[in-house]
Amino acid sequence: MTSGGLIIRLIDVVLIILLGFLNISDFILKAQIKLDSGNTQETRADYKSRIFFVRVLPDASFDVEEYGTETRLLFSNEDGTSLVELEKLLIKAQTESEEKNTEMIVVISSDGETKIQYTIDVLDLCEKNKIPRSISY
Repeated sequence: MTSGGLIIRLIDVVLIILLGFLNISDFILKAQIKLDSGNTQETRADYKSRIFFVRVLPDASFDVEEYGTETRLLFSNEDGTSLVELEKLLIKAQTESEEKNTEMIVVISSDGETKIQYTIDVLDLCEKNKIPRSISY
């Protein structure tokens, strides 16, 4: 058999194995698309969201700013309670957002010098309190 015929046979075998794996694999669709229903009274112009930018600093302190306002808070980590204070602020903001029927989103960013664990702590805090979050890098 020539080398060209051997390559064709090997390609054939690989394709048969690939089709076999595709045949026995389970495919699960994990996409979820939310569509607006036509009977809601809210319009897109009325829809508002509150965006909080949480900047994680290298000393485990947090700089919090709400988009569209002049409010800017700095939680220092002098006594190690900055994460607790941040959680109280975010829970309060989430409660206010729910009362006003608006969505609240927390955007988390960190400096290059910040330990990853501090950012993960903020992510865990948001997950524990069911606050939508995103990471800006």
